[in-house]
Amino acid sequence: MKISTRINLSFLLLFVVILVATGVGVYSYTLSAFKKEISSELTTSGTAMAEHMRTYLRDQKNTGQILGAASVYLDFLKDPTDSVIKKKIDSRLERTVLIDKENILAVLILDKNGKVVASSEKEEEEKDKSKDEMFVNGQKETFINKVHISEKNKIPVYTISVPIFDKNELLGISIIKYNTKGLSQILENFGSETKSKEAFLINKDKYFLTKSRILGEEVILKQVVNTENANHCFEEEEIENVKKNGYKELHTLSEDKALIEAKDYRGIKILGTHNYVPETDWCLITKIDNSEFMESPNKIGRYFAYALLISLILIIPMGIIFSKRIVSPIVLLNKVMKNVRGGKLESKVGTKRQDEIGDLSREFDKMLEAIQESRKDIDKKVEEQTKDIVGKAQDIEDQRKALMNILEDVEETNMEMKKYKLAVEGASDYIVILDKDQKILYANEAAEGITGYSFEEMSGKKPVELWGTETNKEEYKIIWENIEKDKKQFHGEINNVRKNGEKYVADATITPIIDNDKILYYIEIERDVTKAKEVDRMKTEFISLASHQLRTPLTAIKWYVEMMVNGDGGKLNKEQAEFADNIQKSNERMIELVNSLLNISRIESGRIIIDPQPTDVNQLVADTIKDLEMKIKEKKINIVPSIHENLPKIIMDPKLIRNVLMNLLSNSIKYSCDGCEVIIMVSKDDKDITFQISDSGLGIPEKEQGKVFDKFYRGQNVVKKVTDGNGLGLYLVKAIVESSGGKIWFKSVEDKGSTFYFSLPLAGVKAKAGEVVIDG
Repeated sequence: MKISTRINLSFLLLFVVILVATGVGVYSYTLSAFKKEISSELTTSGTAMAEHMRTYLRDQKNTGQILGAASVYLDFLKDPTDSVIKKKIDSRLERTVLIDKENILAVLILDKNGKVVASSEKEEEEKDKSKDEMFVNGQKETFINKVHISEKNKIPVYTISVPIFDKNELLGISIIKYNTKGLSQILENFGSETKSKEAFLINKDKYFLTKSRILGEEVILKQVVNTENANHCFEEEEIENVKKNGYKELHTLSEDKALIEAKDYRGIKILGTHNYVPETDWCLITKIDNSEFMESPNKIGRYFAYALLISLILIIPMGIIFSKRIVSPIVLLNKVMKNVRGGKLESKVGTKRQDEIGDLSREFDKMLEAIQESRKDIDKKVEEQTKDIVGKAQDIEDQRKALMNILEDVEETNMEMKKYKLAVEGASDYIVILDKDQKILYANEAAEGITGYSFEEMSGKKPVELWGTETNKEEYKIIWENIEKDKKQFHGEINNVRKNGEKYVADATITPIIDNDKILYYIEIERDVTKAKEVDRMKTEFISLASHQLRTPLTAIKWYVEMMVNGDGGKLNKEQAEFADNIQKSNERMIELVNSLLNISRIESGRIIIDPQPTDVNQLVADTIKDLEMKIKEKKINIVPSIHENLPKIIMDPKLIRNVLMNLLSNSIKYSCDGCEVIIMVSKDDKDITFQISDSGLGIPEKEQGKVFDKFYRGQNVVKKVTDGNGLGLYLVKAIVESSGGKIWFKSVEDKGSTFYFSLPLAGVKAKAGEVVIDG
């Protein structure tokens, strides 16, 4: 067998074995790591949400017990015919609903025979509820009834029944009817960054109790979730484990029951966990589609398969070329030796080998004989040529000195270039230089590390061809067209994709280098801010979760204070009444702050619903002024509206724009002096409708005006004079206006007042699908 054939086969076999072994190992490790990570996240998130759910339900039970313990309830049930007490209890039920109208639909009071003797829904009074579960099960202890569809509201609801005793004698039952919105809000942030990750509640009959992120609200109490997760969750062993240990020893059953790979309600393979909620006999399911969490490992596997196929296609001709390069010098030398044969030498190599090397040896013997004969002629010629070389040596020396002078100049230039190169190569941001056609001429090491492409792969190509995605190609096109047109620097965020398919967010700066109004080349600097964006997302989710947790105890405090002020715990003296008033005001500020934080987390999550409708701007401004009437009268502010005549109805989201007007107008009222004037103007041009709110109040210091729309910013001059406020209003206003496709700006002079402007497109605001709304 020839040497070239041996080399080809050995090289091919070794390459295939190494590549296949590496591919299998990397794929197995990647699959294991991804599965471990997603499993940990599902288990941790599911446990946290289940604990939150249990805390939320316990707080609602406590709220029911607080209300049921009020003296006015006892007095009324002792004598339901007393008209004075009946009027007082009706007022109390209406206030209870208004205090938490977002979650509470109605409050009912049943006597010990199951008859509705008082209700915030008047049509329910006098009805017999003696056979209803909420009465039967609520006679001994506080009971959470199953979720059902309300006959009146046609929405899913559940009730909490609280028995009312007087010296161990049952007088009646207090029932609070809740909608399931609060349950859904606990789950709303889970999986927002993915396609298929979701969390939902089911009852013991395995029907949906909250909406499916994939199928929507239509499935509630209509579709059954008959999956392995649901079956394991309601097994007696699992239920007893949760009741006994809570979630301290999460899923002490076998691992295949705690984290399940199976099919979900759609018949699609998923990875999921479950958490039993003992207070209600519900189950919380968290899951993600196999296809989504397997996407990255499968992509890596495909890359290795492609690499193996391409390598096999390339390695065969490369092996042939490589082996020929090894053998060809020997063959060529053999041929050359045959051509120079002409004489004989005293020594011979002598070999009987029958391969290429044997041929080479035999021919080498013959070549030596020829060399021996020609050596004399060579010596003579060398002597003659030496004389010529000595004569030319001086010329060469002169040329050398000239070259040395040139090299010294070049070396100085190289030193400067080395300093520049070291600075660029050592940068942590990736830096690329592009020609006037946006093709890459240079890239530093950071560019290779961030994008995954080597410089050889980048050279001569446009960035959009390498790390652009299908969704942002148009974005890249617009960016480059604007740079070429305006010849100005671009700075902003771009969504890119690495060579391995992983997406990342880049903070990019593209600067054109111009000479005589012509672009010579571009310098692009990018920073990978993916982790920073992820941290921001996690902070937003934390704020949302914390705010949800705070709302229930704050509402309970509000009820307690309301009961104190109404004398349920005994009449308050003057000092106690002042304390209660201060507590009430502080609690209202806390509720306002929590609502603002929730609104901000919803805006920043990008899931806000924008629902444009034809809106009468005159009526919108008038309604906003009416809502602030109490504050206006308190400070004796003179409101001067000036609205463009014959203004058509504008397509906008009236709830969001009312929020903007409320924030800006309430700021002008708060920071203006008593008796001052606040002007509201609405004008339009060919493209926009512009709102303007002007006051002559405290104004904004010039050196602080750049921070006005920052979160938690309050001017130094304002903090000293007006202590209440959280600095979130203007941040929220800017986010709403820009989400609606508008712009916001202002003019202000300290101690002379401020004017805030915001504009919206006259053509109308575009609708946007989402999952949550802004609270007013």
